[in-house]
Amino acid sequence: MEKEIESYFDRLWGITRSITGKGFESSLKILSEIVPFDILKFKTGSKVNDWQIPYVWNIKQAYILDSKGKEICNFKNNNLHIVSYSQPIKK
Repeated sequence: MEKEIESYFDRLWGITRSITGKGFESSLKILSEIVPFDILKFKTGSKVNDWQIPYVWNIKQAYILDSKGKEICNFKNNNLHIVSYSQPIKK
C-alpha cells in the first residue's frame, strides 16, 4: 500500500497546477483513481457566489537570467520556480 501511495505522489509531483488549467485537470483525474468523484467544469468568467472563475493559466516556459546571462532558475528544472498567474516579461 505504501508503494502504491508513493507512486501517486510521484505522478502528481511534476504536474504544474494552478486553480485552472491542464495541470489541475490532470491532477484531479489521478486523484479520482483513489477516490471516485465527479469533475465539474465551468466557463471562465462565470460567477460562483462572490468569486469569478479566472482565465485558464498554462505555462510553457519561464526562467531568470542574471546580468551576465547565467541562468538563476528555470521552470523546467523545478515547477516551484514560478508563481501562478505570473505575467510574461522580457527585461
